[in-house]
Amino acid sequence: MDIILSNLPGIIIAIGIISTIVKKVKDAQDKESTLKPLNPNARKAATSPKMEIKQIIEDSLKELKPAAAKKTESRIEEKINEKKLKAKEVMQGLNEQQAQIKKNTNQIKAKNQAASMHATKPQPSFAEGKNIVDAIIWSEIIGPPKSKKMHDRRHGNRFIR
Repeated sequence: MDIILSNLPGIIIAIGIISTIVKKVKDAQDKESTLKPLNPNARKAATSPKMEIKQIIEDSLKELKPAAAKKTESRIEEKINEKKLKAKEVMQGLNEQQAQIKKNTNQIKAKNQAASMHATKPQPSFAEGKNIVDAIIWSEIIGPPKSKKMHDRRHGNRFIR
């Protein structure tokens, strides 16, 4: 008795596990017995009106599906053909625009070539004194620096090499 009382939680857990297993086995046997009718014909007789209705609905759907499928296929083909025609029209318009653009660019190139052949460079005019003054100023600015020019320090004369 002392052993049972000292291991009371373990015994309660073992009894719970055993009762759960027994219950599962019993439920499985009950399910099998309810699924298997004693007379196979009795099951058909009990569900025959439902089965007849389901069969009628399935047969009518089978008959309707090919007709509906053909209608949808023809509609899809019509839409595809319409889109193809629209795409051809768009492509044709784009090709015409591309040809027009090429024609315009060729005309512009021809005009530019003709203009460049006849164009002459403007001749500098020395008649204006301002241009000469500007040229001298720029030559001093752009020219070589004073340190690079040779000059005589004694007399201040410049000698340019």
